[in-house]
Amino acid sequence: MSYQEKRNLVKPLKMKTEPTEPSDKELLFEFVEKCTEFINPALYKELRRRNIAYLVEGLPFNKADARVEIVARLHKEEEAAQKRKLRQQQREEDERNERNLKREEVRKFYAQYKVPFRFKTEIKERLSGLREGSSGNGSARNTVLHLVTLEGFQEGRLKREGHQFLCSQSASKWSANWSGTLGDDLGQTWSDGSYNQYQAPITCKQCLKIMERWKVQ
Repeated sequence: MSYQEKRNLVKPLKMKTEPTEPSDKELLFEFVEKCTEFINPALYKELRRRNIAYLVEGLPFNKADARVEIVARLHKEEEAAQKRKLRQQQREEDERNERNLKREEVRKFYAQYKVPFRFKTEIKERLSGLREGSSGNGSARNTVLHLVTLEGFQEGRLKREGHQFLCSQSASKWSANWSGTLGDDLGQTWSDGSYNQYQAPITCKQCLKIMERWKVQ
């Protein structure tokens, strides 16, 4: 017998396929067929594992009626899920619109000024905001956003080096660069509706007071 003839005699191996789990709907109808009179513990346990056991509570004993009831309950579940999805989509849309509106407000805020040097927005860190159980970023409930210079400048008696707060040249006892990270990142940023980052607005009253000299007339 030739080699080719021997190969033709060899039966191809059948690949074993993993059994697929029945869908929730299939499992519910299986319950109707098997458990309307006597509960199958293993089947009911699987329904509980999938959190759908409540759909078989109080079913009619008649299988035909039970099938109709299961269909009605599934339809009600699908409608509820669709409503939840629509509500979630609406919430997300509202949040996007709110974020975009806030970005436009910030754009208008910065359009009022012509600051003659590069800067970013930053907080003055507080030790209380770095301790365990705090926000972890050095901020507190009443933390404001300051202008921090990215390069040195002098305008009359006003002089700042790079990476200094506009409102004060040195940190006070209560606010400082405790983490040592100020000046190492892009500063405080917010996100618009598309999650694009942009510079947060200045809210420190003293910084805003000094910035008045650069306000566009």
